[in-house]
Amino acid sequence: MPTFRGNDGKYSCLRLLDISKLPSPDKIREKLERRKAQAKAGAKENKKDTDKRVYVGIPSDAPDYPDGTDVVMVATVHEYGSEAINIPPKRFLRGTIENNRDEYVNMLKQYGLLIANRKISLERALGLVGTKVSSDVQMTISTEKFERWAYTKKDGKRIPKKNSDGKRYRESGHLIDTGHLRRSITYKVK
Repeated sequence: MPTFRGNDGKYSCLRLLDISKLPSPDKIREKLERRKAQAKAGAKENKKDTDKRVYVGIPSDAPDYPDGTDVVMVATVHEYGSEAINIPPKRFLRGTIENNRDEYVNMLKQYGLLIANRKISLERALGLVGTKVSSDVQMTISTEKFERWAYTKKDGKRIPKKNSDGKRYRESGHLIDTGHLRRSITYKVK
C-alpha cells in the first residue's frame, strides 16, 4: 500500500480504488429500490404475525372434573384464593411465571434472532415458549408445597381433620388430588 506525506508532515496510508469496477449510480439506485420493495413486502407479511401472542393456563373449553366441577373455577379459586371458603391463594400460575421470567425473556430473545433470520416462524417460537411455560406450571403444581386444608378418610369419604378444639387445620402439601387441574394446563397461540 502506498504511503504519502500529508500537509502536516505525517505519513498516512492511502488505498487506491479501481473506480472502473464500481457499479454505476443507476445500478446502485435500482438495487436500493429493490431492497426497499422487498423490505416493505416483508413488513406487510410479518405485520400479520406480530399481533400473535401466547396464552398459558386453562382454556375456557377445558373438560370439567368427572363430578361436573368446572376446572376453570377450581383453578381460579386456587390461584387467587377465596375468603368465602377460607382457601389461601396458591399462585401456581403467576408464581411460576414470575420466578422464571428471565428465562422466558432469554428464550424469546434467542427465538427473535432466529425469526429475524427466517430460520423459525413467530408462531413456532411462541409455541416453544408456551410449551416451556406450561410444563413449568405443571411441574410447580406437582412439586411445590402449598398450604391447604387437611383431610382424612372415614368410611371411604374425605372429611376435614380438626384440632382438639374442633377447628379445621391446614397442612402443607402438593396442589394435586386427581391430577385433572395439572393436565388441563396448556397454551394457545392466537
